[in-house]
Amino acid sequence: MSDTPMKPDAAKAVQDAAHAHALHEGAYRARNEDRDTRVRRLKLRSMRRGIKEMDIILEGFAKAHLDQMDAEELEAYDLLLSENDQDLYQWVTGQVAPPAAHDAMLRRVAAHAGASGA
Repeated sequence: MSDTPMKPDAAKAVQDAAHAHALHEGAYRARNEDRDTRVRRLKLRSMRRGIKEMDIILEGFAKAHLDQMDAEELEAYDLLLSENDQDLYQWVTGQVAPPAAHDAMLRRVAAHAGASGA
């Protein structure tokens, strides 16, 4: 690597990209996050995905179900959102069997989306 320091604009771009990635991955979840904040964060993460199909599927599910979920269900959904969109899409549509850790939540998401086989 060069000993030349990064220009301020380049350093800012790198920092912004790292921040955006961390937000998408849920790395900024506060340990003491209250329920309302968590639900709002999960709704936002549900609609800002990598592929449009998952935006549509997860946003609809989140709007319909997150407000009624208990803490354990919210944790399961939060973990699910950390997965890759291409994997999620295949699991929700039944193209590939989901991992056991996500099976129950994926069945709920698939049922809401009207998908079969998941």
